[in-house]
Amino acid sequence: MEIVIVEVSGHHKFYKVLGKSSVMGTHGPLFTYTVYVQRGLGLQREAVAKRIDATLGDKRGWTRGNVRFQRVESNPNTFIYIASPEVTDELCLPLHTEGKVSCCNGKRVVLNVDRWREGVPHWTGSVTSYRQMLINHEMGHRIGKGHQSCRAAGSKAPVMQQQTYGLQKCLANSWPLDWELP
Repeated sequence: MEIVIVEVSGHHKFYKVLGKSSVMGTHGPLFTYTVYVQRGLGLQREAVAKRIDATLGDKRGWTRGNVRFQRVESNPNTFIYIASPEVTDELCLPLHTEGKVSCCNGKRVVLNVDRWREGVPHWTGSVTSYRQMLINHEMGHRIGKGHQSCRAAGSKAPVMQQQTYGLQKCLANSWPLDWELP
């Protein structure tokens, strides 16, 4: 298997995950993406890319609305990075992630490896469901969605709520609600 290593911000080394997906979704703008995993994190690169693909292509996700996704090997319009907290801080500037959160910074979606591995203590679902929320939340920013708040205690949290910081009396939720769709 070919391994491609790229430098980001001049000195951070990432593995570029090779491979493509089919187009996920049936209408709307197409967001193409390539997945990069920082060297030395000990993650299975292909498993990370498959989780991202599966989440973005899931029928419960953004593609229920007016948007499409496709993983490509070259010329993406979105770069998805999984990075250490320190590198996440750098790639997310001017946003201050303080080593704790992920971000969307222009065409970069940067996922903090600590959140990827462990989620957050107050998350009531599995780590897998937290990863789905993380992917959907940050890609939600990429497609133009802003933050939302819990609308009613005991209801599902909007995926665009900052659930990493707290659930605001809502229920943990990994998927965009109907009213959040583009």
